[in-house]
Amino acid sequence: MKIAVLGLGKLGLPLALVLAKAEYKVVGLDISEERLEEIEGFYKKEANEPQVSDYLQKYGTNLQLTADIELLKDIPIVIMITQSPSLSDGSFDSTYIEKAVNEVHNINKNTI
Repeated sequence: MKIAVLGLGKLGLPLALVLAKAEYKVVGLDISEERLEEIEGFYKKEANEPQVSDYLQKYGTNLQLTADIELLKDIPIVIMITQSPSLSDGSFDSTYIEKAVNEVHNINKNTI
């Protein structure tokens, strides 16, 4: 089964790797090409996050990194872990998650 993780920050990348360890085929999507290049670099050098480099070495064959949201088409489970910065009143800004939900919905209109 394929699972997608949208957002490969400090929470999303470890989640994607744990799913890869559990033998799921994981599509890890991040809109930041810079972040994807940084993750690719973790195959060669130690990441700041504990065990990330080890998991990439061991289970990276089950992880496909991309910035192309079209690759999420027809994936039955999409986990979204986007930024939710605090606003001045202390509430959270849901702009990023709303945008991600709309984009995934638009590419999967016929399957959702």
